[in-house]
Amino acid sequence: MSDANKNTTDHKALVKAAIHQYLSGETQETALEFVEYLHENDMTTVTHPHLFGNLKYICKIKQGNYYPSWILIEEGKWHFEIFNYSQFETQSDDDADFIAFVNSQVKSCTHCHEPGCGDLPDNTVVFGETVPMLCFQHSNGIKNPTVKDLEHFKKLLAYSKDIVHNERIWHPNHL
Repeated sequence: MSDANKNTTDHKALVKAAIHQYLSGETQETALEFVEYLHENDMTTVTHPHLFGNLKYICKIKQGNYYPSWILIEEGKWHFEIFNYSQFETQSDDDADFIAFVNSQVKSCTHCHEPGCGDLPDNTVVFGETVPMLCFQHSNGIKNPTVKDLEHFKKLLAYSKDIVHNERIWHPNHL
């Protein structure tokens, strides 16, 4: 086994161990199935080096050299978030349920990061919907996503594979 594959396997084992330790029942089952999906679709989980708040485990999802999202695990809960919805500016989709889901995820900038975040465009169009001062670092994310939520996230991750990513944005470009 190459070092690269061993590294991926170790991170996969770490996220699965955290899921087993901190989640149970349907929540645990859904999280485990999603991690399997990620690894089966050339996305790896990479353990994040820092914890904050009530978090027990953090991993970023890696596509190539880019981290479009992360999984946060607390006691009894997990959270999935895609960082930068501005990457979907040129995308379109006819699924109204999916578009409503996307709109529930995006949020306007609150200047939670470096001062440079504030120089965002007044409006960004995401899957045909205009979002004022779209936050490029965080979205709303979902705690304990359902299977249906995860289907929408999978679709977004699939769109994300073909996008040229903005290197200025912190979370997607740094572990």
